[in-house]
Amino acid sequence: MFVEPPPLAVILAVPQGMSSAINTWTDHSIYVERQQPETSERKTSNPSNSFTSNIPGNISSQHKSEISGAGKNFDCYFKLLEEPESRVEFRGNFDQSVENWQSDDAWLKYRNVRDLVGAYDIDTEDEESPSYIGADDLRLSFENQEGEQFEIIGTLKNSISERTTVTGQGVWITQV
Repeated sequence: MFVEPPPLAVILAVPQGMSSAINTWTDHSIYVERQQPETSERKTSNPSNSFTSNIPGNISSQHKSEISGAGKNFDCYFKLLEEPESRVEFRGNFDQSVENWQSDDAWLKYRNVRDLVGAYDIDTEDEESPSYIGADDLRLSFENQEGEQFEIIGTLKNSISERTTVTGQGVWITQV
């Protein structure tokens, strides 16, 4: 029996002086406050249109997110609206070292919000479209031991010198 997950709300933290827009997603009543720079020079690419998903089956939810990394580490942070003191974070590390990178224009794609818990490995099964960072974009596909998957795709804020195929792991963390 399928039970509809409760609504989830996410706030992405960004520097002061930026305006916000509310994006509403109907699949799981997800409300995302996405901070946008107030400049016409902002990149407007939409990774959800320019990339195909590696997740088999239907993707039920996707929303913009921010992710950054340096060396072998990367972080992605979210705050839950209904729990103002709680924070959800996906933190991980690569087996390879990658120069400093950041994406303010990334998409987190997943099937069910209940899948966003626990440990995940970077999926290495898809040899035609491996996970990578750079030179101008990123694709990170993750899978846990139960076979649940999600991915993060996006455009880098600033180009880095080379594209690096990555392997590694990460974990969803909730702090109250």
